[in-house]
Amino acid sequence: MTSTSNESRHALLLRRVDGVVQRFYAPDQDPYRHFEREIAAFLKPGDTLVDAGCGRCAPVLSLFETRVAKAIGTDMVRFDAPRCAGGLILFNSNLAEIPLRTGSVDVVISRSVLEHIEDPITVYKEVHRILKPGGKFIFITPNVWSYPIIAARIIPNRFHAAIVHWAEGRPEDDTFRTCYRSNSLRAIRKLAALSGFEIDSLRYLSMLPHYLLFHPLAFLIGVAYERAITRIRLMRHLQHWVLGVLTKEGERV
Repeated sequence: MTSTSNESRHALLLRRVDGVVQRFYAPDQDPYRHFEREIAAFLKPGDTLVDAGCGRCAPVLSLFETRVAKAIGTDMVRFDAPRCAGGLILFNSNLAEIPLRTGSVDVVISRSVLEHIEDPITVYKEVHRILKPGGKFIFITPNVWSYPIIAARIIPNRFHAAIVHWAEGRPEDDTFRTCYRSNSLRAIRKLAALSGFEIDSLRYLSMLPHYLLFHPLAFLIGVAYERAITRIRLMRHLQHWVLGVLTKEGERV
């Protein structure tokens, strides 16, 4: 299926629930907007910013390109160079071996990537290595106790792409193998301690129920569920996203 038809299917599914989205979800409360505001709070004009797992056209990195001295993206995918901003520095590399000097980076960011990492401790240590003392590792990743992730852990990886395309219209080539080894507060705290990070903050965020776009009624049920677990303190650990900020020990210059 072509990229255009994939985008059209996703747009069609969104249009069917547009009224509900506008009523219950303010644009500035989108979890990715929270993530972007967290990044912005720590950036300085002379910083080197690295997006670990930046994607084909580095969308998040592009938002901050003009706010830092260097904007560097690294990923294993083939970059969509014509769509990427001209000032970005992009590397094809494994996150366990980032081709940057030790202590050369001020902020590392990662959006929806940690769930795909098979050996997270190696990646945490590599991020720690390239950061300067006081540098920040800011990430957003799905929570292992969210209902879509519980389902994803039960269903074999080979079926994920087709199911996600049917449910929310996401292109099948944008669905990657998942491991969920850094996707609970307990796992993140353990990995942070083992790799030398201090925890600034870890918090849950709710989601727009994209996985239920296949039917308006299912989407409405998803909205009701999300609102309930957001309001009820004892259920907040079931929210879909974890937004984390870790700090490499030492004083930031």
